[in-house]
Amino acid sequence: MVNLSSPPADGKRYPTHRMFKPVVMLAFALSVGCSPHSQRSQTANDPPMLDEIKSVIASHFGRTADSIDPNATFAELGGDDLDLVEITMDVEDKLKLTIRDERLVAETGSASANGICERLTVAGFARVASTAPESKQSSVDSKPHSSGELYESQIGPYGELSVLPNPNEFELVFIPDFADVQRFRAEEMGRDLTDSEIEELRAKSVVIALPADVAAKMSR
Repeated sequence: MVNLSSPPADGKRYPTHRMFKPVVMLAFALSVGCSPHSQRSQTANDPPMLDEIKSVIASHFGRTADSIDPNATFAELGGDDLDLVEITMDVEDKLKLTIRDERLVAETGSASANGICERLTVAGFARVASTAPESKQSSVDSKPHSSGELYESQIGPYGELSVLPNPNEFELVFIPDFADVQRFRAEEMGRDLTDSEIEELRAKSVVIALPADVAAKMSR
């Protein structure tokens, strides 16, 4: 063992505090940076409902909640506008909320579905959800009917709902209007869409099944 109190071989004494002080400061800095208090200060800034939102998103993408980065956008997670609609509906159903489109627009600064996907983070979605009003009870059955037929107020992509049997002659109403969806996509791409691109976009766009008279009122 080295005797720090004895003088070195050259007979000179070196102040041990010059070496000891930096070591103490480094150890202190490391202990502060790794302390539980430091971790708590980071999570304290998380928006309310973040854990619930991460759980819903993880379930949708078949991942674990821990793997969902709060700062990741829906696009970075591999989602598109249809994923956003489905996740929003799941969140509304599980948390009994009503999430308004205008709140998502305000959070991201984009009015297009693709723009929202590219800018909306998981934490941002949690902020919107935490301020959303509670949903009102609805008498409409939101579960798919066992018959496989199109039913009133059913929501989904046009490509899927348009091929379902429709004995009640419900009309499929785009949400938002398909003309707006097409215009937003053209603006993002900086050019007119080709016919095949329009058909692909139409198939993925969200619609709701409504009686003809209700659909007519909405169009007016």
